[in-house]
Amino acid sequence: MLAKLQSLQAKLQSMLAKLLKLLLPLLTLLLLTLLLLLATLLLLLAKLQPPLALLLMLLHPLLLLLLPSNSGSRNKKTGLLAGFFSPVCRVKINISVESPTHLAMSAADTAEEMAAMPPNGKLDGSFSSGMNFAEFNPLITLIQRAVMRLLSFSSAVFTMAFAMPAAAYTIDADLSDWGLQRNGNAADWTPHALAKAWTVEDQTGGRGVYLSPGYGGQAYDVEALYVDYDATYLYLALVTGHSPLTSNSGGNYAPGDFGIDFGQDGSYEFGLETTGSNGKIAGGLYAVSTWGAGLWGAANEGPTSILNGTLLGLGEVEYSTAGVANMGTYTADTHYFYEARIPVALFGSYWGSGEAFDAHWTMNCANDSLIVDPVPGAHVPEPGTLALLPLGLLGMLGLARRRRG
Repeated sequence: MLAKLQSLQAKLQSMLAKLLKLLLPLLTLLLLTLLLLLATLLLLLAKLQPPLALLLMLLHPLLLLLLPSNSGSRNKKTGLLAGFFSPVCRVKINISVESPTHLAMSAADTAEEMAAMPPNGKLDGSFSSGMNFAEFNPLITLIQRAVMRLLSFSSAVFTMAFAMPAAAYTIDADLSDWGLQRNGNAADWTPHALAKAWTVEDQTGGRGVYLSPGYGGQAYDVEALYVDYDATYLYLALVTGHSPLTSNSGGNYAPGDFGIDFGQDGSYEFGLETTGSNGKIAGGLYAVSTWGAGLWGAANEGPTSILNGTLLGLGEVEYSTAGVANMGTYTADTHYFYEARIPVALFGSYWGSGEAFDAHWTMNCANDSLIVDPVPGAHVPEPGTLALLPLGLLGMLGLARRRRG
């Protein structure tokens, strides 16, 4: 009697071991999917370089290929890694009472052993009570569905992330969403990898310090200009030592406006009004007919403020009025920030032509200025398109494999 109980116990332990062996890969896959999703969300929140997020995105549909097929016997090895998963675990226990003092017990956990066992009922003239542990398919299917739903959700997150406009800029004059920092070193000026073009020229000193072509030191230093764009908007960001509240009086010069020059021929067809000067609307995009010139002439430092032009539509401009320090190597210098967004549809055929352009900014005296020259988005595939192509192909491959199973 004791020996049969021990044999039964061993059979049950074998059954549990096989069950765990079967579930372990599925649970591992589920955990891996959760970790990938978490890593991806962290990448998106931190706005890190897109190649890392793209690599994680491609791993998600690959996980679909690792899932075992949910149709038919697993011994058919219908999946790419079906051999890695154990057969469905099954146990059948027969308990028969052959006499008041004798108990016969047996257990089977393979199809061959089960086939050799008698069905429930009479066993050699004695009463037999049988218990049949059904396949654990419902539990496995439940885990499979959980993994599939998580993968689908992860793919949706990736699709949304890679279809987002450039980077998720909030137009508030806080340039941290461009990747800029304030740690008191040269790396503070470096934006995230999504920025299409940028230039930095950080200088310092008092009013008598030469900047080129004029003077003014930190108070008139144009330090950094950044450009990004997507299918909908052109984004601009500016860092300067020149306060946006400076007026054209007492030997001081007010801020200028952003100039956009398609063809890079110095014509600056478009201007974005920054502060609402000269009767113009702040955030308005103008087809400019007359630009103001600084003390040194437009040929030296480009246009300054919009004097005359036709309003084409409204963008957004925000700027900071409280200067901050500890940015770049000149940690005591004070910096101000501009951030702007322009609907690219306002540029008409200029934008769709793919023609290179310059973005420019200076103050009204043009003592210092910066120009960047990105290429319009017509030449750059949308990140969402690049991401969806491999995702769709791999997802279809995984679905086809499961249907064949």
